[in-house]
Amino acid sequence: MLHVIAVDDEPAALKWFSRIAANHPNLVVGGLFSSAAKAVAYAHDHEVDAAFLDVEMPEMIGLDLARELQAINPEIRIVFITGHSQYAISAFRVRAFGYLLKPLDPDEFAEQVGHLVKLSLPRMREPDSRRLQVTCFGQFTVRQTEGDAAIRWKTAKAEELFALLVYYQGRSRARDILIDQLWPQLDPDKAANLFRVTCTYIRSALNDLGFTNIVDRELDGYRVNTALLDCDLYRFRQVMHANQNARLSDLEDLASLYGGAYLEGKSYDWATIVQAEFEAAFKRMQRCLAQRCLADGDTARACQALEKILAADPCDEEAMLEIIELQLQNGEPGAARKRYNMYQTLLDREYGELPPVHLRSLFDDRGGQA
Repeated sequence: MLHVIAVDDEPAALKWFSRIAANHPNLVVGGLFSSAAKAVAYAHDHEVDAAFLDVEMPEMIGLDLARELQAINPEIRIVFITGHSQYAISAFRVRAFGYLLKPLDPDEFAEQVGHLVKLSLPRMREPDSRRLQVTCFGQFTVRQTEGDAAIRWKTAKAEELFALLVYYQGRSRARDILIDQLWPQLDPDKAANLFRVTCTYIRSALNDLGFTNIVDRELDGYRVNTALLDCDLYRFRQVMHANQNARLSDLEDLASLYGGAYLEGKSYDWATIVQAEFEAAFKRMQRCLAQRCLADGDTARACQALEKILAADPCDEEAMLEIIELQLQNGEPGAARKRYNMYQTLLDREYGELPPVHLRSLFDDRGGQA
C-alpha cells in the first residue's frame, strides 16, 4: 500500500483527486490539505510515500513545499498537479517524480500510480538484512555496524526519544505518553512541536545510515522495528525471562552484555527506576549461575560469577560474603583476608562505616589469622 497526500488550495481539485484516487485500492489517502503548513505537520507525524502537490498556492508554492517534505522524508515521491505547464522544468529541479496537468485525467493518473507502485514494491518486498547496532548497557551508542562511528544526534532529546523507543522494544506508545515522558513540564502545544522536530531529527540521522523504516508510526503511536535492531538490551531480556531455565553459557554471556549500568551517565527521569531493575536482574542471574556452578562442584566459575556482581556493585555485601566464605573453604585464607581488607577500605572511604558484624566475626574468630 502507498500512503499519499494531496495539497491544493482549490477545494474542487481536492474533491476530484479524492474521487479518482478512490479507484486505486493500492493507495491510502492520508490527507487532503488546502494548507501547506498542515501538510508539513502531517508529514512530520505520519508515513507518507508520495505527495501530489499543486504548484501555485497563496501560502507556499508547491516547489518550496516539496523541498520541506523532502527534508522530512528524503524517500518521499513528489508529483505535481497544476494547470501551468511552464513549471515542468522547475519541478524536476526538486527531483519531482512526476508532473500532471489539470484537469486531472484519470488515465494519466492511473499511469502515474502504476509507476509509483512499480518502484515502491521492490523496496517493500526486499527486507534489509542489515541491522542497526544499539548498545544500552554502559554508554548508549547507535551505529551502522560494529567498529563504525556512533551516531552523533542533533539534540539530546533526539537521543533520549530514540533510547525510549528502543526500551519499549517494538511496543507502540501513544504520542502524548512519549511527550509526557520527555517534556512533562512544558506547555502541551510547545511540547508537541518539539516532538515533531525531534522525530524529524531521528529520521534524518537514521536515513543518513540507510535505515529509512526503523521508526514506525501506527495510528497515534510510535514504535521501533525490532527486526532491524541488534540490541544488547533485547538479548539481556531474553535471558532474563528464561531465568532458572537459561543455559549456563547464556548466563555467562550476560557478563559481556552488561557492560555497565543501563544508559550509564544519562539522567533521564524515566530510566532511573529501570536502571536499578536491570542491575538487580543482572545480580540475580549471576547468583543463579554461581549456585548452579556450586551444585556442579565448580567453585572457580562460581567465584567468577560472584566477582561479576561486585564489578557491577562493589558494595554488594551478600556477594562479598559468599566469595570470602568460598575462599576460606578452599583453604585460601590470604585471598579471603585481602578481599575483606579491600571491602573494609571501600566502606570506610565511601560511607565511613565498618563491615557488618557477622563479616568481621569471620576474621575476629580466627584471631586475625585468616
